[in-house]
This record gives sequence, structure tokens and C-alpha cells, in this order.
Amino acid sequence: SDNFVRWPKFFEYLQQSARKQIDTIPFLYGGYAIHRNVCKGNVYGRVCANPAFIATCFASGAMAYVSTALAQHVYMDGTTLERKREVWIVGEDMQLGNMAYSDGNVTPYVINHRYGKLGGY
Repeated sequence: SDNFVRWPKFFEYLQQSARKQIDTIPFLYGGYAIHRNVCKGNVYGRVCANPAFIATCFASGAMAYVSTALAQHVYMDGTTLERKREVWIVGEDMQLGNMAYSDGNVTPYVINHRYGKLGGY
């Protein structure tokens, strides 16, 4: 990440707001999540209007993360190299979103730090 994080506060936030999901859902994608319907508009420069963007949302800005299980699945042993090439898109935030959603058999649970919301995508 390209920011400073007060790790004890960050982990406290996750414990208080997403403990059940963290304990029960292996595929997590988190950050300041922007739904594709929002980022297709002018406010975000229509970045999600790009047909190469396949994700339901993307985590923008200074902090975006995936769980270890999701990273293992999409980067190592779940998403084929051919599929990775198909969903490649320029822009690190958009790329992470595409990778999180690259396997149609896996739907990541979104921990949305935007307004303290969880899930919903």
C-alpha cells in the first residue's frame, strides 16, 4: 500500500465490523470499494465503462487488499494463465478488481471501507 496504516486500529476495525465474514468466507476483497455502475459515470472518468473491466466493483485509492485464500486462488492455482491474460487491464486498482473477480466460480466478499459498509456487491 502507498499509505500509512495504524495497524492496531485497522485490525480492531476488521474485528468489530467483519469478524464473522473473516472467519467464514475465504475469498475477501477489501478497500474503498466503488461499484461499477458508479465508476462508469463522469465522476470517475468512466474508468469502468471499459469493456475489459469485468469486476462488480474495484477498491480505489491508497488501500486495497485480497485475502490470502483469494490471492492463492486467482494468482497461483485457480485462475488459468489464459484467463489472466483475458482480464488484464491497465491500472493497478482496476487490475486487482479484475483479478478478484477473474474466476466465475468464485465471488469475493467485499469489505467496503467506504462509509464503513460491508459487502453488498
